[in-house]
Amino acid sequence: MLDSLKDDPELHHSFSEQFLRRMETLFRLDARRSRQKRAFQHAAILIIGFFLSGLLFLAFNPEARADFTRWVRSVYEKSIFYQSLSDEASKHSDAADGLPEVEFSWLPKDYEVQVVSSTPHIKRILLVRSDSLIMLEYRLLDNTDYVEVFTDDYTHEYVRVNEKPADFYLSSKTDAFNALVWTDEDRSIIFSLNADLSKGVLLKIAENIILQ
Repeated sequence: MLDSLKDDPELHHSFSEQFLRRMETLFRLDARRSRQKRAFQHAAILIIGFFLSGLLFLAFNPEARADFTRWVRSVYEKSIFYQSLSDEASKHSDAADGLPEVEFSWLPKDYEVQVVSSTPHIKRILLVRSDSLIMLEYRLLDNTDYVEVFTDDYTHEYVRVNEKPADFYLSSKTDAFNALVWTDEDRSIIFSLNADLSKGVLLKIAENIILQ
């Protein structure tokens, strides 16, 4: 077939200058895209390499892993779990003196403090008034246990307690508690403050909790 085409002079065609210029522009664009694609591939390989190297470093270096992230927040269906990845948490969990006491330097009017339960590793404090209550739970958390701190329909928001990261959970039910969760990484303590109060009030209570 090719031989027959070569012998047919009527099949010869010359392209216009305008067409050739357009084709040349397309060729240049295609070459540029090919170079960009190769550059992006090389960049992606480098990024993935750095990322994997960082994961390996964190996996085999407990101190670096603790500095990178001491707490992991996990979501399973409607439940929120927190887990400590720091070896320091285990040291504090084994401490003989256990959890420190807390003092509330500010509370909404008419609330009375009652200690509901206390162990070396977890404390629950109930603050009661005639029409509502507040519950503060705080515990030592080692690097194996998961702690469930909230279970309900909620809206999550990142906030800060005394300049430290915290999580606020606004319940979608009018008769359910809202929750504020934050950590003291120096002591490997996680706090959960629950009440039918607004975000601003819960934040003010949390910011005025003093560890003794």
